[in-house]
Amino acid sequence: MIVGIAVVGGVLAGTSLIRRRKPRLVEVIRKSRSEADPLRVDRQYLQVSGLATASSAVAVLYPPVGLMGLALLGYGIEPLLARAGRALRRDRRLNNDAYATLVALLSVGIGQYFAAGMHLMIYHLGVRLVAEGKQGAEARIGAAFRGQSNRVWTLRQGVEIETPMEEIRAGDLLVVHAGEVITIAGTIVEGRAWIDQQALTGETLPVVKGEGDEVAISTLVRGGEITLRAALGGAESRAQGLDQVLKRTCDFKDQLSLRGEAWSDRVAAPMIGISSLTWLAAGATPATALLFGAPMNSIRATLALQTSAHLRWAADHGILVKDGRVLEELPRVDTILFDKTGTLTEHTPEVAAVRVFGEADEARLLALAAAAEGHVTHPVADAIRGEALARGVAIPDVERIEYDLGAGVRARIDGRSLHLGSVGYMNALAIELPHLLSERIVAHPQHTYILLAIDGVLSGAIELRVRVREEAAEVIAALRGLGKTRLAMVSGDTRHACEGIGKGLGIDEIHAEINPDGKAALIRALQQQGRRVCFVGDGLNDAVAMKQANVSICMSDGANLTGNVAHIQLTQAGLTALPGAFRFGLGLQHRLDMSLRYWLAFGGVNTLAVPLLAFTPLQSSLLYAVAFGSAYHHVRRPVDPQESAPPQEWQSSKDCHSSTFKRRRRR
Repeated sequence: MIVGIAVVGGVLAGTSLIRRRKPRLVEVIRKSRSEADPLRVDRQYLQVSGLATASSAVAVLYPPVGLMGLALLGYGIEPLLARAGRALRRDRRLNNDAYATLVALLSVGIGQYFAAGMHLMIYHLGVRLVAEGKQGAEARIGAAFRGQSNRVWTLRQGVEIETPMEEIRAGDLLVVHAGEVITIAGTIVEGRAWIDQQALTGETLPVVKGEGDEVAISTLVRGGEITLRAALGGAESRAQGLDQVLKRTCDFKDQLSLRGEAWSDRVAAPMIGISSLTWLAAGATPATALLFGAPMNSIRATLALQTSAHLRWAADHGILVKDGRVLEELPRVDTILFDKTGTLTEHTPEVAAVRVFGEADEARLLALAAAAEGHVTHPVADAIRGEALARGVAIPDVERIEYDLGAGVRARIDGRSLHLGSVGYMNALAIELPHLLSERIVAHPQHTYILLAIDGVLSGAIELRVRVREEAAEVIAALRGLGKTRLAMVSGDTRHACEGIGKGLGIDEIHAEINPDGKAALIRALQQQGRRVCFVGDGLNDAVAMKQANVSICMSDGANLTGNVAHIQLTQAGLTALPGAFRFGLGLQHRLDMSLRYWLAFGGVNTLAVPLLAFTPLQSSLLYAVAFGSAYHHVRRPVDPQESAPPQEWQSSKDCHSSTFKRRRRR
C-alpha cells in the first residue's frame, strides 16, 4: 500500500514539476496535438487508464507488473487532480472532478488498484464519448447550416443588387430594409433605423441607430432603412453565425441535465460524510466502496450523449436546431400558430389574373407592381416578379421606396406615386375600391388580391390563386396525434381567404387581416393566457412574431431573416418534418428523464450492496462498469423519437405534477 501511494505520488509530483518548470512548452505541445486531433488527449488518457487496469489484473499473477500499473494510475489521475484544484480555488466546493479524484486516490490508498483503474477508465471514457458526441452533432449541424443559402442586398454604383453572402468582402456597402436581419456586422454610412438587439443584449425596446453607429450580426431592423459598410466578409460572417448556433445548441444544457448535475453535485458532500462515518465504524474498504454509488461523471456523460444523439438525428432528418433553449420548450408547447402564405400554402402562389380599373394596361400594371416588389423576399412578391418575367415586360427603375412591413409598399416610379398592398392596406389609406372588384372578392374569397393605386386612385388588382400544400392535412393530423390540439392560423390576408383554407384543414382558430406587429401581439396575448406558443412561418412578415414566440420554426424556403431569427429551421422542403420536431423534443426529454432515474437506481443498489452483500471497491467497480456499459449501449442505439417519446397521458401527467411543484415552491 505504501509503495503504491509512493509511486502514484511520485508520478503526480513529477508531472506537476514538469508543468511548472516548462508550462509554455507543455502548453504548445498540447495545443498543437489537440489542433491536429481534438480527441487525441482524451484518447491518450483513456488508453493509459485501460493499461493501468489491465496491469493491475496481471499483477495478481506477476506482481512486478503492478509497479507499471501504479505509474499509469498516477498519470491517469493527474488531469483529474488539476481540474479539481482549479474548481476548488474558483468555486470553493467539491465538483465532479474532485469527487472522482478522491475515489481513485482512496482506492489506491487501500490497495484496490484494479478498482482505481476501472474508475479512471470509465471517467476518461465518459469524457471521450461526450467529446465525440458533441463533435458529431456539431458536424451535422454545421453541414445543415452551411447548406442554407443566404443572400444580401449590396449597393454598387448606386444600384441595389441581390448577392450571395459568400461573395461579400469587407468594405462592401450593404442595404438593409425594414424587417430584415443584419447578417453581416458593420458601420452605418447612410440612413437611420430602429434596431432590435434583444437577441444580443436582452433589451426589449429597439434603439435608434444612424450614420457612424455600429450594428451587430443577428439584430433586426424594425423600421427604417440603412446602408452599412461590412466589417467582415460573407464567409467570415457565416462562420461567426455558425459559431453562435453551436454555442446556443451543442453547449446548451436543459433543465433536466442541470437537475442531474445539481443532484450529483449535492450528493457529493453527503456521500463523503457517510463514507467517513463508515470508515470509522467498519473500515476503509466499505467506505471507499460506498463512494462508487455516486457516479457523477457518468450522469453528466449519459445526459450529454443523449442530447448529442438527438441533435444528430434531427440534423439528419431535416430539423436544424439553432437555439438549445427549445429542447426543453418543445414538449411544453400547447398552441401552434401557423402563418398562411408559404407555410400552409405552397411557397409561390399563381397569378390567376391581372385586373385593370384605370388607364394603364395589364403589362404596365404588372411592371409597376414587379418594380415595387423588387427587393421584397416574400411568396407574393416572388409570384408577381415571376409573372412579369414570364410575360417579358420591362420593369422600370424605382426612384424611391418605403416598406410598411406586412401591409404594403410605397414607391415613386416615373414621377408617379404608387401604393401596392392588400385590401386592408387600401382601406387604411382611404382609397376607394371599385364595385366590380368588391363583387369579385366576394365571389372568389379563396383568392388573394394585391391592389395597386397610382396617385391615390386604385388602378388595378393582381389576383393570386394559392394552393394548399399536399402534406398540410396529414401534418395537422399528426400534430393532433401528438396531443397538440390547439392549432391556429394567422395571416394578413382577408378573413374569407383564410377561412376557406383553415376550415378545409380543420384548424381551430383563424386570425385574419393581422399585420406583423399584430402577430406578435397575438402571441403575447396567448402567452398571457398561460399558453406556450410555437409559431411556424415563412417570409418577410414573420420575423417579429418569431422573436415573441416560445418556439419559432422556419420553413426551408423561408426568407433569410426568418432563417436567422427562428429557433429551428426545417431544411427539407414542405411541412413533412414538422411533426418530427415535436417527437424529437418529447423523445429527448423522456430519454433524459429515464437516464437520470437509471443512475439514481444504480446508486441505491450499490449503497445497499455494501452492507448487505459486503461489496468491496472491486465488486462496486465491476457493477459500475456493467451499469455504464448498459447505459452506453442504450445511448448508442439509433434514435427513433417516435419510439422513445412517452405516451401523451404520461406527458400530461408529468406536466401537471411539474406545474403543481412549481406552484408549491412559489408559496
